[in-house]
Formats: sequence, structure tokens, C-alpha cells
Amino acid sequence: MPTRWLVYFVGFCVIVGMLGSIACPRVSTPAASTIVAAPARRAEIQSKARVFALSEPGGFTTVGIMAAYDPTSHAFWWRPVPFIAEPSMLERYFERCKFHMDGQRLLNLCVRGNEVVVTTSSEYARSLDQGLDDAQSQLRNNAGLLMSYHGPRDRGFNLQEQAGVDMNTPVGVPPTVVRSVRKMPAGWELEVTCGCGNALITLSDSFDFVALKRN
Repeated sequence: MPTRWLVYFVGFCVIVGMLGSIACPRVSTPAASTIVAAPARRAEIQSKARVFALSEPGGFTTVGIMAAYDPTSHAFWWRPVPFIAEPSMLERYFERCKFHMDGQRLLNLCVRGNEVVVTTSSEYARSLDQGLDDAQSQLRNNAGLLMSYHGPRDRGFNLQEQAGVDMNTPVGVPPTVVRSVRKMPAGWELEVTCGCGNALITLSDSFDFVALKRN
């Protein structure tokens, strides 16, 4: 093939290649992006109070049940309360205290005056109402539970004896409220507020008193 025709042929091939690139541009594949699924949000702990008439040898006594339920773990917490006229008397308790999950256990942490009280769950239920039905049935079948029911890790102590401070509030002053509960590497922190002054209470893993710090 003459040199001139060889040059023409090579040039033609180059032009065809350029036109092919324009007509059919190569589609670049973007780098695969990593999709991180957002962590599932834990369902909120539910709470409810119930009042009913409990039969006793001398007649009937109106009693109450405070209950809480964690829909994720199905942990059910309840406590019987004697001599309650209406659920609203118990529901005020829910406004002052905090529920918190510790593994598969449902805890209630409350500061009542100088008493720090931690009560724990030992039962499970399919729903909050089903748990309340079972608790009511237990009380009807065993009236002694009204004053003796407790959880596996219930704990309480007097804050004034442990820390030397008086957290009692006078009549007419809003009572102590547990604003938040935090699980720490080696214990618990309770942020509380009341008319007597705000404070941060630190407990051990077993809910013993460690420290109190005024805010």
C-alpha cells in the first residue's frame, strides 16, 4: 500500500474512533456509596394507673396499680398501692419519677423527699393492659401482695442520712422531680429539681448512694 494511502487510512480510523466516542460516550460508574441504616428508634415506655375494689374479709378496699411497659422488650413493671380513690392520684407519680431500661429490666427511679427509691421489674407481658389484668388477678388471688410485692433489685435509702442535705419540701411547694436518668460506665446519674434546690445524685451500679452535687 502506497505511503500516502496508509496515512489516509490511519487518519480515517482516528476520525471514526473520535466520532464513536462522541456518539456513544462511555458511562462512568460512580463509586458505590456506603448506605448506613439509621438505628431503629426504641419505642417509648408506656405507663398507666388503674383503680379497682379488692375484696377483703371485712368488705372491700379500693386499691390502685401503677404500671409501666416497654414495648420493645415486653418488660412489665407494676406496684400495688392501697387506699386510692382515683387513677389521677397515681398518675402524678409518673410525672415525678423516671422509667429507664437496664438491659431487659425496667427500672423506676424516684426521689420522694429524702427517700431515693429504685424499683425494678420481674415480669413480662404482651401489652400494658394485659399486664395490668394479670397484676389485678394476682392481687385478687393473693391479697397479701398488696403490702409485700417487690422486684428483684429494689433499693432505697435516706438521702439526708447519706449526704447530709434535706430534700424535703414544705406543704404547697412543688415536690422533687427526677428530670433525667443517665446510665454511666460505673453507675447512674439522676438529675433532680425541687423547691429545695436542684441536684445531681450519683448512684453505684447496685443503686447505692455515691455522691450528691448541688447545681
